[in-house]
Amino acid sequence: MWLMTTHGFFSVVQHNKKEHLFIIRARKREHLANLKKAFRNKLSKVKIYRSREADYEFRIFLHRDVALYVFARLIAAIDYANFKNEVKAVRGPGEYTDFLTSVWWEGLQMQLPKIIQERYYDEFGTVSGNGGPLKINHPESRADGPGTFDRWDKQ
Repeated sequence: MWLMTTHGFFSVVQHNKKEHLFIIRARKREHLANLKKAFRNKLSKVKIYRSREADYEFRIFLHRDVALYVFARLIAAIDYANFKNEVKAVRGPGEYTDFLTSVWWEGLQMQLPKIIQERYYDEFGTVSGNGGPLKINHPESRADGPGTFDRWDKQ
């Protein structure tokens, strides 16, 4: 499972031989360090391992109960209405916020046919479902910066 949090991007899998362990993998050591710092009461003695041969270079190993504790608290701590904006406020602009914008953009591409069908209205303008092609510029290419999609239906 992929987790995108204000601490970083993680891939979580069960250990292939030890069912009681989860492996929390990251592409950036900093992301695991952020997680350890946020949960120092449970993760202070957890070692970050590095393997240059692995697709996720950095990892920690957590007992299932500890991992569930961390994941539950990550969800319980959500107090923001816009994830990308919160990450930018907490971590600042940069590689991770750019990554999140790219994921958001790719997700939007999966949704476009439904947008056309339901007559979508947003900051980019009104889009009607006339069956023609829909072109929305990538949010980073807009002169006024990334947009948000707050209004799902034009009333």
